[in-house]
Amino acid sequence: MVNLLRRLRGSSSELCDRARILTFRQVREGQAQIFGVRPQSEISQFAAEKLSLLIGCGQSNDPNSLVARANKDNVQRLANLYGSYQSRNGWMGPKDKETFLEFIQSFHETKLERMGIDPSDIDGLFVSPRDNEEFKIRYSVKGGMGASAPVVFEATGVDGIRKVAFTAMRSEEAHAERYEVLWSGKADNTAPVRNAQPAAQ
Repeated sequence: MVNLLRRLRGSSSELCDRARILTFRQVREGQAQIFGVRPQSEISQFAAEKLSLLIGCGQSNDPNSLVARANKDNVQRLANLYGSYQSRNGWMGPKDKETFLEFIQSFHETKLERMGIDPSDIDGLFVSPRDNEEFKIRYSVKGGMGASAPVVFEATGVDGIRKVAFTAMRSEEAHAERYEVLWSGKADNTAPVRNAQPAAQ
């Protein structure tokens, strides 16, 4: 991913166009692994759109800046790591915190640091700085390339608003009613793309 991003240069509009073209070609030829999987041709459009989203169309295309923007807080960092676990384990989420913790600890320190994670304080990653409480996590959630499922939840939040992060690299601030719907799994969009295969670790 980093090598791919470094190859993209130009104005904002050119950058987005070239991202779509280059990503499509590399995915089709099986030369790129996006988000921990080896995509098939039929999911290349998803990969291109996701890369274009990361690039931001006009914002800095420095790889470290892109990683930082995609991992701006603990709730999103955990959700992104959850999605990474899914992509390497048959599109199934970790069964419990212990399994998830072991997976995170297997990452090289440099990669964790680029995500804004202190390798010496992985336990702190599981705590929201907004309410100083441990996140609630939905374990064993089924995923797939292009799937979006809420998996990491603030326990209390601030002023009745709690952050929820999805495997599709996004988060939202939810009121009580919306929060309960997301926690129940009724809002999941977890249909995997046909023929997408997880890459070997």
